[in-house]
Amino acid sequence: MRIVHIVDRLDVTGGVQTYLAGLLPALRERGIQSVVFSAFEPPDSFAGAETVHVPAVGRDGPRLPGAAAAALGAALDAAGADLSYVHVALSPDVARIASERSSVVVYAHDYFPTCPGGARYLHRSETFCAEGAGLRCFVRAYTERTTNRRPDRLLRAYGRVRAWPDAWPRVGRVLVASPFVRDVLVAGGAPADRIRVVPYWVEPVTRAVAEQTVDVVFVGRLVASKGVGTLLEALAQAEGVTAAIAGDGPARADLERRAAELGLDSRVRFLGWVPSGERGRLLASARIFAMPSLWDEPFGIAGLEALAAGVPVVATEVGGIPSWLTDGEAGILVPRGDARGLASALRRLVADPAELARMAASGPAVAARFSRERHLELLLPELEA
Repeated sequence: MRIVHIVDRLDVTGGVQTYLAGLLPALRERGIQSVVFSAFEPPDSFAGAETVHVPAVGRDGPRLPGAAAAALGAALDAAGADLSYVHVALSPDVARIASERSSVVVYAHDYFPTCPGGARYLHRSETFCAEGAGLRCFVRAYTERTTNRRPDRLLRAYGRVRAWPDAWPRVGRVLVASPFVRDVLVAGGAPADRIRVVPYWVEPVTRAVAEQTVDVVFVGRLVASKGVGTLLEALAQAEGVTAAIAGDGPARADLERRAAELGLDSRVRFLGWVPSGERGRLLASARIFAMPSLWDEPFGIAGLEALAAGVPVVATEVGGIPSWLTDGEAGILVPRGDARGLASALRRLVADPAELARMAASGPAVAARFSRERHLELLLPELEA
């Protein structure tokens, strides 16, 4: 079997790229060949697979221009694949063109078929956009910063969302990481009978040996939607609780300033970006992993990785997070944006070493339910159908 994987870019280290980097070797071990189409100039190979530069994959809008559509078709013909596995390709025309040559599977890693901005997130209201696509998208682009406000880009993105329901009949299967994403897509017109929940996986880890020197650790991009501002407010209410913030992004300066205003200078350290090879030791140095997202994470794999390392997770009950984190099992769920509730959860665990140890011991067993083997058991039948 030969698969074309379609993704917008390979020159960044994001969730989709990390997923592919683990998936392609696993497929190769099972005799499945892969070639990866990328809209941006890719490296000569990726995770041992051939790569092809196909700019059309990165085009937004309901239909690809004639030349772009022809170039994509020619690349697909040359690849000679049995299946097109679409990961990130905004235009539904990519699926249409691919379906004329092979069967098509789409993994909706986020909400792009249902939202011009892709995130279904109201930035100013700091909550999920439950209304779905409609003419109010044009208002929300300006009032809530939900998507690019440049008129031509906004029109293309809106046209893309309106066109996806017509493209779904050409797609054999739609894969998602959590029941939450499934429900969002169904409400947006995706075929419920062809959606399958295929969660991401995490690898088992041996907990690194390190002295626990901090109570709470956060790892992620420093943007408002990740909820670090709420975490700082919670720490201000949790006397004596310390934290390390690992990550970088456009909100970092504001967050550092806010931490100083709250008098947290002696209890909160901003570490900047921590290389993936050093994160195991960082996790081992902490008692709790905080995931205070305001955005409805489609899955939230960083928290599951913490559980695999034996670190209990305190997270907001949003998006796909409850699909792997059960309140009271290996962590605690709190409401979105609830600094008081988050502070209470942190204080509770820091003050109760026995409870903390019980949750820490439960974490690896929870993570083991989301193994690579289980992912492939669910995935391969959908690719081979």
